[in-house]
Amino acid sequence: MGLMIPFLRPKELASDTASSEDVILHTLDYFKSKHGQPDKIILLQPTSPFRKAKHIKEAIEQYDEELDMLVSVKETKANPYYVLREENKKGYLIKSKESKATRRQDVPKVWELNGAIYIINPNAFNNKSIGEFKKVKKFVMDEESSHDIDTMIDWKFAEMLMSIQKDESIGS
Repeated sequence: MGLMIPFLRPKELASDTASSEDVILHTLDYFKSKHGQPDKIILLQPTSPFRKAKHIKEAIEQYDEELDMLVSVKETKANPYYVLREENKKGYLIKSKESKATRRQDVPKVWELNGAIYIINPNAFNNKSIGEFKKVKKFVMDEESSHDIDTMIDWKFAEMLMSIQKDESIGS
């Protein structure tokens, strides 16, 4: 196809057990050895096919080097203040996050990482793992653009979305 591929990751980083963090570390080490420290790391997971170029551009514009990370999100439907429960030691379901709210509309908005865009500060990444980042801001995306494919039902839903988008583009 004529694509230039600067390097391939080792087999252990191309498996189902490899973490994104390990892959990023490997890539960062390679990049630093050839070009020095990058000003940002952008992770675009292939399981987010409805992310658009405009989302990436807008996220880059919102990124600030004072952040540890800017991450794409969608408003979650499974709000831990209202609908999520955990099992306690006795096996009873208890609220995941306490709230006195009696209506879903009265609980704080909660954001779900959608897996589409991660813009990471390499300096933060050199010092701590992604789970330890404190200065993280959100880039909000709509539900359709946030669709992530992790299961067969996700795949089937993606096919349906693509069919709908194709029909809509033909009609316009």
